[in-house]
Amino acid sequence: MFTSLNSCLIANKAILGPNLEKLGKTQGGFFNGFKYMLSYDKKTGFTIQKLNNSQLLLRTLSGEYKSTHLSGIFIKLSKLKTTEDVKACHTRIHNFWVNKYVIGLGNSELSKAKLICFAETHEDLALRAYMRYLINHSYEEGDIILVEGVKASRVGPTNDPWTQKIKPGCIVRGWEGEELDNLLNSPAQQKSNAFHREIMHCTKLLNKPFIAIDLADFLLELQDRINYLKQKFNEMQNYIQSTSPLLLNVNKIIDEK
Repeated sequence: MFTSLNSCLIANKAILGPNLEKLGKTQGGFFNGFKYMLSYDKKTGFTIQKLNNSQLLLRTLSGEYKSTHLSGIFIKLSKLKTTEDVKACHTRIHNFWVNKYVIGLGNSELSKAKLICFAETHEDLALRAYMRYLINHSYEEGDIILVEGVKASRVGPTNDPWTQKIKPGCIVRGWEGEELDNLLNSPAQQKSNAFHREIMHCTKLLNKPFIAIDLADFLLELQDRINYLKQKFNEMQNYIQSTSPLLLNVNKIIDEK
C-alpha cells in the first residue's frame, strides 16, 4: 500500500502536533531523547519514523535510515504540488534544508533583489531542487534566467537537468561565448573534467556507509578516506597551479573540519 504525504500527516497529526512543530525536533532528555522523522520509500510512500539518540547518531555517522535523510526528502517534496494540506510540511522541511545547507550573501532581501546568482555544487540534486524552488517562487514576468554552459546565442529551453523542470513561460538564455565548444574540448578542460570526477568520487566515498564494527576501526577507515581526498586535491593543485586559498590550504581545512 502506497501512502501519500497528506495521508501520512493526517494519520500522525496527534504525535506531530497541529502545525507539525514536533517533526524533526529533539524531544526527551539526554538518555531518552528522540525525533520524529519524515521517511519516504518508493514502494510504500511516506511514513513517520521515531529514532532515538543512538539511532540518530548511527544515521549521521554511517548513513543508516537513508529514507529519512534530509536531502532525499527535500528532493521528493520539491516535486510535489504544494497544496494547503501539505504546505506546512513543505515549509518545515524547506526551512530545515535551508538552515543546514544554504548561505545567502548580498545587499538585498530575496523578494527585492534585481539580480540573483546561484553558486551550484554540480551533481548536488538537493541544491538543484532548491534552485528550481526559488526560481519558480520568485520569477516574475520579463525576468531572464542565464544558464552556465550554454552558448549566449542559444534560446531556451535548454537540455540542462534543472531548467527542464522550472515552470513554463520562464525566459531562459545561455551566457557563454561562441568559443564554448573549443573550450569544452580543450585538453585542459578534459583534464579538469577528470579531476572533477575524481573529487566527486571522493565526496561520495566520504558519505558511503562505514562497515567498521568498533570505534577504532571506524576511525581508521575514516582516516583512509580523508587521506585519499587530500591526495586527489593535491594532485589537482599540482596540475593547475592555482593560487586559490582553498586549494593551497586544503590539507589544513580538511584537518580542521
